[in-house]
Amino acid sequence: METKEVACRLCRRNKPLRKSHIIPAFFWKPLKQEEGKFYALPSEADRSEFKIQDGPKEPLLCEDCEQQLGRYENYVRQVIYSEPADGDYGFRITSCDEGVQISGLDYGRFKLFQLSVLWRAHISTIEFYREVNLRSHAEKIRSMLLDENPGLRTDYGCFMAGVLENPKKALDNVVLTPKKGRLQGHYCYLFVMGGCLWYYVVSSHSRELQYADRFIGPEGILILPMNNWKELKMFKEIAQQFRNRGLA
Repeated sequence: METKEVACRLCRRNKPLRKSHIIPAFFWKPLKQEEGKFYALPSEADRSEFKIQDGPKEPLLCEDCEQQLGRYENYVRQVIYSEPADGDYGFRITSCDEGVQISGLDYGRFKLFQLSVLWRAHISTIEFYREVNLRSHAEKIRSMLLDENPGLRTDYGCFMAGVLENPKKALDNVVLTPKKGRLQGHYCYLFVMGGCLWYYVVSSHSRELQYADRFIGPEGILILPMNNWKELKMFKEIAQQFRNRGLA
């Protein structure tokens, strides 16, 4: 659906805008309930049940910019939800001591996807994303997206970890409102989507960060430590909130 012609938030040209997802639609689909709606946990400021049809959307981007970011989304969807029958996408998933290693990734597309979600959450007016405020970093990230420049490994890197529902299944039916925090003295934002934790480090000096080599880099390798959700404090608290609402 298009809206009236105003400035696109990415290219800043006056064009008709598309209603854009912030967190892509494919991360919301596993949340689908029998009645055709989805559930997600809102911010603490809104204690009401959060129901949507296919993830919240708002008019942000023109058709060209929507398609550009859509290319990154399609690639990452293949990575996150790949099955052997899907064909050869050029990457390989193997077990490692910490969990899972994905090699042969396209650094540019994967990193630009990460940045696109973070940046869209910043510009969004939807209450679900209210904690994401990139301040002076927002314009740099917008320019990186506009130029299709993923930057260095440590330019707004993202630690990732898998969350398991059971040993054979990722906990991909949960999407949480992003939370702001601190990681080794750096500001970070935590997203939960697609059965993964996404820790974005928003800092001008993240090269000093311990384990920065775990950010995806030009060699196209991503290591995902795997955690059972029952071992993570945040998910225990979330489960209790859902029980309190009669949703679990």
